[in-house]
Amino acid sequence: MNTYTDKAYMKGNNEGVLIHELFEKQRNQTPNEIAVIFGDEKLTYSQLGQKADNLASAILDRKST
Repeated sequence: MNTYTDKAYMKGNNEGVLIHELFEKQRNQTPNEIAVIFGDEKLTYSQLGQKADNLASAILDRKST
């Protein structure tokens, strides 16, 4: 686990901010930086955000039918 990522949300101006809000902030600040590594696969904040947006859209579409 990344120590900085694990604790950053508890410090400073981020107190009380929801994790998805912190993710969006990071996505906007550093869209091309690596956000996730799983095995040999790496996703940038932009790519991960797009996947999250697609998943949220699919969930909402299923909910409305």
